[in-house]
Amino acid sequence: MSNMNETPSSSSFKIAIKTGDNKVFEIDEAIAMQMTTVKNLSEVIDSSASIILPNVKSAALANLINYCNKKVEFNNQEKVMKAYGDELLKKLTLVEVMDTILAANFLSFEEALDFFSQAVADHIMFKSPSYVRKYFAVPNDSEELKDLRKKNDWAFNNVEED
Repeated sequence: MSNMNETPSSSSFKIAIKTGDNKVFEIDEAIAMQMTTVKNLSEVIDSSASIILPNVKSAALANLINYCNKKVEFNNQEKVMKAYGDELLKKLTLVEVMDTILAANFLSFEEALDFFSQAVADHIMFKSPSYVRKYFAVPNDSEELKDLRKKNDWAFNNVEED
């Protein structure tokens, strides 16, 4: 059983959440209540039962819990949180980042969804289209795309190369 209760939060009530890959997390109520889906489910099920989230992977939930803990630890300072997001993107694979974004979306955890989406947006800002295609694993085999690039070459000024 994964125990993610090492949080700076002062809440002592824990909520058990079971992910789609059958890992159980016991998280502080204060963190859980930031996730609208968990909040709504906790109101209709027995408080001793685990909330089952089949669409959420354990690694993604761990990232969201870690985000909450870092937000408290860094006192929600924007520059420090941005640096945390940049560093996290270096450690995670694209699949892990996308799983975290999908989990935040499924859980209706708007603040985390905005944070992780912005981290990805910041990561690809000023990158070339070929870098972005490679980053998101989008194939680049279109002649039409090459013609458009030639026609609109001005749009690629001041863009970092790969």
